[in-house]
Amino acid sequence: MRLRNNTVIIIILIIMLAAAYYYFTGRPLGSIFRRRPVLRMDPKGDGRYKSSRSGGSRAHNGLDFVCIPGEEVLSPIAGKIIRETQVYGNDPVYRGVVIADNKGWEVKLFYVKVTARVGATVAKGEVVGTCQSIASKYGAPMKDHVHLELRINGKLQNPGWYIDYTTKEPIA
Repeated sequence: MRLRNNTVIIIILIIMLAAAYYYFTGRPLGSIFRRRPVLRMDPKGDGRYKSSRSGGSRAHNGLDFVCIPGEEVLSPIAGKIIRETQVYGNDPVYRGVVIADNKGWEVKLFYVKVTARVGATVAKGEVVGTCQSIASKYGAPMKDHVHLELRINGKLQNPGWYIDYTTKEPIA
């Protein structure tokens, strides 16, 4: 009987550890052993497409993928770097990059320290920068993440329709 009680306690402790790890990192416990895109879900909101923002006055235009500051950010499409952006008009620290192809696809990646040059051609999966710490702007409850928006022929699209979340494969 004592062995069974100890086993139950150990299982409960493991579940509590996994829940705490997910709460503080936004990633399931197993993700420390495998890297795959994980959508941001934290007390500041969630990173799903069209989720509520600003108290419901607007919708989220992209997906937010949890990252580790300094982690490489890959181009999700083959194309050309058409511009580097400043995410917040009054804060030059937070940057982004816009990549377009010749088929009408345009991708915006925000909270990225851009390393690729404007005008450069990039391959799908090529490094375009590194993840910045957005949590340092909004506080610890917000998970560090890369924001991804997708437009096809100028029309906003749900990037989730083009990304396989079970792999790190780029879109397109």
